[in-house]
Amino acid sequence: MSTGYIVLLLVLGNLPILWWSIKKKHLQVPYGVLAAGIIGAVLFLIHWLAWVALVTFFVTSSILTKVKKNSKEKQEVQELFEKGGERDPWQVLANGGVPLLISMYLLVANKELWMIDLFTPLVISLFTALAVVTADTWSTEIGVLSRKEPYFVLKPWKRIRRGASGGVSLQGTVAGLLGAGLIGIIPTLQALPHKGKLAFLGWISITLGGLLGDLVDSILGATIQGYYYCETCQKPTEKEIHGCGDRTTQLRGFAWFKNDLVNFVASLIGSICGYVLFKTIT
Repeated sequence: MSTGYIVLLLVLGNLPILWWSIKKKHLQVPYGVLAAGIIGAVLFLIHWLAWVALVTFFVTSSILTKVKKNSKEKQEVQELFEKGGERDPWQVLANGGVPLLISMYLLVANKELWMIDLFTPLVISLFTALAVVTADTWSTEIGVLSRKEPYFVLKPWKRIRRGASGGVSLQGTVAGLLGAGLIGIIPTLQALPHKGKLAFLGWISITLGGLLGDLVDSILGATIQGYYYCETCQKPTEKEIHGCGDRTTQLRGFAWFKNDLVNFVASLIGSICGYVLFKTIT
């Protein structure tokens, strides 16, 4: 396929997604939109299925963020989170930064568009990075709707406040597994007819790597991420300045290790897990 035709498809594919994101306020204008557009463009040039996986993550996560957004559960949780649902460029890079770096390397190494083998360890790690952020978003957005409070990841016998960093629940874990599995199935279905066993092992690696990355996200949130308490409102939060306007007291972690960095590191570690798993079982 000619380069010009691929670029045309890139423009026709990305513009509607970006327009929808702006209209629905899923991305901050202009820099969140610009960051998402760059990541989408680079992944599309690698392989159209990498772009499909990115769009799947973004669209499903954006929709889930809006589901029952006015419910009591989500309103309470939103008070804890450092940022809201409209993604700024740092949130975009935190979720798409690892796939972007891998894609840039593949572009330089292969020098041809759409010619990469999807079932190599490095490409599997790219899809796994997307599986991690999908699993994390799905588990968070669906997990907070659980009727029961989650367990603390470091002390599974102890329950903590819904939405607090380090919380895990059965409902959220199953949602995360489904999210990671959905990303994994995207390259798998295309390859099943001629790479049956290898495609299945790729799906296993992406799904398990995505779930492991999601677990790492919870562990980082429970240990290293900055976590605070508002004495005025008597509530925990990820914010140094609470919604009431008062400065909070730091309970644990590092002030510089914020949620965006947690997401990036979890995505990176998850992608490495996917790489190692695929290389080991094949």
